[in-house]
Amino acid sequence: MERKNILIAYTDGIGEGIRRMLDMALGGLLLLLSLPVMALAALVIWAASKGPVLLAQPRVGLNRRIFRMYKFRTMYDVSAEPQRPPDTVVPACAFLRKFSIDELPQFVNVIAGDMTLVGPRPDEPQYVEKYPEIGFARFTVKPGLTGLHQIECRHRASWQVGFQWDLEYLKRRSLQLDLAILLKTIPAVISGKGAS
Repeated sequence: MERKNILIAYTDGIGEGIRRMLDMALGGLLLLLSLPVMALAALVIWAASKGPVLLAQPRVGLNRRIFRMYKFRTMYDVSAEPQRPPDTVVPACAFLRKFSIDELPQFVNVIAGDMTLVGPRPDEPQYVEKYPEIGFARFTVKPGLTGLHQIECRHRASWQVGFQWDLEYLKRRSLQLDLAILLKTIPAVISGKGAS
């Protein structure tokens, strides 16, 4: 199969198989490599404030199926949303949010098949109810750990801008684009720019 056809096939059944293999191989490797960091993060959260170390929050995934997305708690209020003022963040945990360490447990979601490495970020049910009709295109693919939104503007942009980046990703979705996003995610996370 020619290279061009491989990229096109990435959006069909064969392509989803390739995506799943990448998720299992790369996601599994990254999960193992991140275990020491996650152990340290859990210790910081446990020592800094009362409450659970790990959260399992409801998110909407492929075909609008609800699943539990894992992340480290970095706020005093376990029900606090990312959109709330930053003073709800536990000071000792601000570093975890800035460099997206709080998102590392989502490698478990990738291995479980609820998420994939690259795709639109999963949203909460109450926000999905407010989507315009075009927004439901996001549920034709699995939600991702990273995506165009994360490398282009991270948390700096409004919800509407991030939403447009997700739709742009769906239009251009390919193996080549996914690999490019994964490579660009590394410097975006390390720099900490745009994170809150």
